[in-house]
Amino acid sequence: MNTKHTPTPWMICLGDVVKSAHVDHLGSRVADCDTSALNARPCPASEIDCANAAFIVRACNAHDDLVAALTDLLLVP
Repeated sequence: MNTKHTPTPWMICLGDVVKSAHVDHLGSRVADCDTSALNARPCPASEIDCANAAFIVRACNAHDDLVAALTDLLLVP
């Protein structure tokens, strides 16, 4: 697969209509962390929705730096 992911940094965005938690980059939704689909009706973003969005953002934004640090460690004689 040669498709590149949406560039970082990503951020958490709380939607206006349903107050869903999703990951955003320059106004484009990257990931939806809304668990209200499990319910019969839309509901505000739950704590777990926000925690999941925060985890995705933290991991993805740190990825390139972590890979670079590990690569540096592997190259140390």
